Amino acid sequence: MAHFLGQIGVETGGLKHTKEIPCYKEKAIRGNFGKNYYCDLFVGFDCVNLDDCATTTQRVKCIQGVPTTTEEIKEKYLCSSALFDYVYSCSARLKGGLYDLGNGSPNSKDGSTFLGRGFIQLTGKANYEDISTLWNKDPENANNKKYFHKQASDGGHIDELETDLDVAMKASMYYWKWKDCNSKADNDDTAGVTYNIKGSDDDKEVENRGTIKNKAIDVLK
Repeated sequence: MAHFLGQIGVETGGLKHTKEIPCYKEKAIRGNFGKNYYCDLFVGFDCVNLDDCATTTQRVKCIQGVPTTTEEIKEKYLCSSALFDYVYSCSARLKGGLYDLGNGSPNSKDGSTFLGRGFIQLTGKANYEDISTLWNKDPENANNKKYFHKQASDGGHIDELETDLDVAMKASMYYWKWKDCNSKADNDDTAGVTYNIKGSDDDKEVENRGTIKNKAIDVLK
């Protein structure tokens, strides 16, 4: 329980947000995405083709090459859905192209549609589809099917990951089980749990999640 609380505490900004904050300013963009495979973020650099998808072996490149990442961030990405359409597109950007989000190209708008939602912030169409499958396979939900990868206008339930706390929590628990987080938590492996949830065991992420976990342990004693 403490490890779960540590993870969702950070994922939701202290249980305040069940949807990724859509307004990233320059400092936040640099901190989260300021890497050379996000070249189109920077003034003076332009993606070769925003209708293209990269693969795990070839990233979508900028015409001018690789920025130093000290350049100014383009205004169109500040507090804009365009940021998510770019950095969450295809499998190109997240983890340098090594993590498939199942999204289309930047111009598909999948990035801003399938940004982080829920207590464990699902990101990417592929994850939304996988959680839908896990939810619908559970006999308990036989009369309560969910299609989180579809909009309400298409018979889907994407917004419920943000607006229905019971649904959001249950979906997060399916994700936790799917990613086998209990085996890491049982060994008090905060880095392992963080990697399974976020796909990264960055020291700062592990520290932040561990801090909340330890506070939860004190409360739950």
